[in-house]
Amino acid sequence: MESYREDLEASLARMSEQIGTLRGQETKLAGIIQRKGAEKERAVGLAAEARRRIDAGTATEKERHVMALQGNQMVRLDKIVAQYLDMQNRITQLLRVLDKMHAYTKLVFEDLALEIENRKEARATIQASYGAFAAAMKILKGDPEARALFEQTTEFLDSDYADKMGQIRQFIEESSG
Repeated sequence: MESYREDLEASLARMSEQIGTLRGQETKLAGIIQRKGAEKERAVGLAAEARRRIDAGTATEKERHVMALQGNQMVRLDKIVAQYLDMQNRITQLLRVLDKMHAYTKLVFEDLALEIENRKEARATIQASYGAFAAAMKILKGDPEARALFEQTTEFLDSDYADKMGQIRQFIEESSG
């Protein structure tokens, strides 16, 4: 029972560690989303500036290139940010579920620990009771070898008593008469 409790305790600790790691990933992902959002804003600004120059007719070939490149980057960053936001939402939902599961598993573990403690106490009580019972039964049944020795000793004492009493009677009869 104790090893089972220890295994569950180790699993609970691993679960806590993995939830912590997932929270770290959630925080890291939030930072990435923020950086990608800033990159997107920068790309929008550069593309807008290039578009303004193109519309004004003063754009160079390099500015046309920048506008095309930044336009593609905006689209790419939009997709990436959308994917990361979806991933972040899923992680947040998963963390909510895992928090509930962790609370429940902790309750199950604590309940099991109490059950193990109760069982250990009950076993100690039964063992003590059985020890007293076994001692009583030993007294009632007796040890066959000790009982035989007791009976031999009793017979010897009875015989010795009878012999001595006989000798005393003999002495009294001889002295009286």
